[in-house]
Amino acid sequence: MMFTRRLRDGVRSGAITSSIRIWIRPRVTVGKRYRMEEGEIEIDSIEPIGLPDITPELARPPASSAFSTC
Repeated sequence: MMFTRRLRDGVRSGAITSSIRIWIRPRVTVGKRYRMEEGEIEIDSIEPIGLPDITPELARPPASSAFSTC
């Protein structure tokens, strides 16, 4: 699970707790841990959504949101 450098501190601190990814099929598995530059991230859940489900609130910048869109 890769996050851009500017988001990594937010992921590590818990400020970013969710991520929206555009994938044809999941590339991670619920319950597994994935290495980050420092530490690990654990996948708690995967929820399929469609483009119509992405609201302006979900798409706002990560600095003001708990969501990562990268």
